Amino acid sequence: MLKRIWIIGAILLVVTVISTAFFLIQNDIQSVTMTRDQKSSETVKTTNTFQSPMMYRADAARTGNYNNVSGGIVPKGQLKWKYELDSYEPGPPIVGQDAVYLITPLNGTFAINATTGVLIWNNRDIGSSTSAPAVAGGSVFIPPWDLYSIDAETGSVRWRSKGGNSFHSSPAFAYGSVYIGNGDKNLYAFNPETGQVRWNCTTIGSVNTVAVADGRVYATSIHKNITVAKGMDRSKDIIKTDSRVYALNVKDGTQKWVFTPLEMLSYCGPVVADGIVYIGTDFNNNILYALDAQTGAILWNQTINISLSSPAIAEDTLYIGSEDNHLYALDAKTGAQKWKFSVRESEMPGGVVSSPAYADGVIYFGDLNGNLYALDAKTGTLHWTFTAGGYIWSSPFVSNGVVYFSGGDGYLYAIE
Repeated sequence: MLKRIWIIGAILLVVTVISTAFFLIQNDIQSVTMTRDQKSSETVKTTNTFQSPMMYRADAARTGNYNNVSGGIVPKGQLKWKYELDSYEPGPPIVGQDAVYLITPLNGTFAINATTGVLIWNNRDIGSSTSAPAVAGGSVFIPPWDLYSIDAETGSVRWRSKGGNSFHSSPAFAYGSVYIGNGDKNLYAFNPETGQVRWNCTTIGSVNTVAVADGRVYATSIHKNITVAKGMDRSKDIIKTDSRVYALNVKDGTQKWVFTPLEMLSYCGPVVADGIVYIGTDFNNNILYALDAQTGAILWNQTINISLSSPAIAEDTLYIGSEDNHLYALDAKTGAQKWKFSVRESEMPGGVVSSPAYADGVIYFGDLNGNLYALDAKTGTLHWTFTAGGYIWSSPFVSNGVVYFSGGDGYLYAIE
């Protein structure tokens, strides 16, 4: 009996010492909850230093081209590891050298060792989101309602900045600033070191994911005005929408041009490559626009059943998922179709929602049946398929010969 009491007392003493040390190292703004890997007996600490920014869709222009970080190694479609994060699908993963960062709907932000799949840290205290973080200069910028800068190695909060509403888009890091849209109709540029607002530009509606290229910030803004009819029949509600594409100077937010389509723009943000801005409209109109990045003039448009997928651009080819269960390859200069790849229709509506990723001549994307595909980028020929435990909504991230993606089963997958 005495031995049992002694053991319990020793455990309590250790817990007390660990707890005291834990609280002493917390940031004075927020606390960080450190949890253990469910499959490992220890937590791994990273010592990485980020030499180049990493963010949603590979870069600030959102091209989805991962050649710069793919390592020149083409994955074979085998499971390297998987890690359980949430009961719902986590947001898109971002890889910064030896760590994978992503935000979950319920359990906060995670950093997972990219090689081993072992937990580095988990911050549960700053809210949840399905957006993707941006990683630069040893900081991770995440937008769960407010915009946070957190230490990439420890998960502790460096600064927090509030907007007039919620920061629900994925931040972009470029030209020494963090750019992000807010539900208060503003596009913001933040100082990444202090969290101070450098400038903001007011638009007509909620600002979604932005793209940055060639000294300009490109953003879509969508406004909905709903007049609710009397009674229970919502089909009688009157919904008026307005949406525009803005091109702004990265230094001060001055407006260069505005494009106003006849249709409502998609909630997916713009993509910029080779002097062209690509943006699609919503499900009801299904038009993909190619705009001159300098003037906003229409270069071409193509009627295509666009889903919530954003295009990837590589080798003068645009790759985009569709509501009709296809992945399309289009000529980036003309919009002409090169090939299309069909997937099996799922019980969930939406078609191919996952935004494709390009690396080393291969296109990677997921479908709502839980399949990750690897296709030859030139021909659309299938290389391999990996089946996850749930639907795949998020965009894959390709780094050093590994494809990372999150699934509807709540797991983060690493495929080599």
